Amino acid sequence: MTGIDTTGGVRVPAAFCGWFAKDPSIQRQVGHVLLRIPEENRRAPRHIIVADDCFQLSCIPVRRVAEVVIKLAEEIFGRQVLEHKNLESFLDSEVPSLKQFHNSNSSSNLKSSSIVVLVNAMLFLQR
Repeated sequence: MTGIDTTGGVRVPAAFCGWFAKDPSIQRQVGHVLLRIPEENRRAPRHIIVADDCFQLSCIPVRRVAEVVIKLAEEIFGRQVLEHKNLESFLDSEVPSLKQFHNSNSSSNLKSSSIVVLVNAMLFLQR
């Protein structure tokens, strides 16, 4: 099925936020190939944003995943380039129009989040 990676699989973050790879060196090579960056123009990133709240959506223990990703990024690029963000807070402050799509049913135990709203919008657009 075409586009299955954007309908709830493990590649959803890559579909919405950027590229993901198991190995940072593979990630880098893929980026240079896809962006067609000449060898002489390659440089290290100035910022790496870590969406801390997204790690909580994983079925793997949060601490285990986050530690591996953060440690690897620190070893390769240095601690100073890492910037920790809460994606939910960012979306709430930068995309206020999403609030109208949140679940307003107060009897519901499930709180509708901006991330869930975006996923549902993407699924709706694919239909």
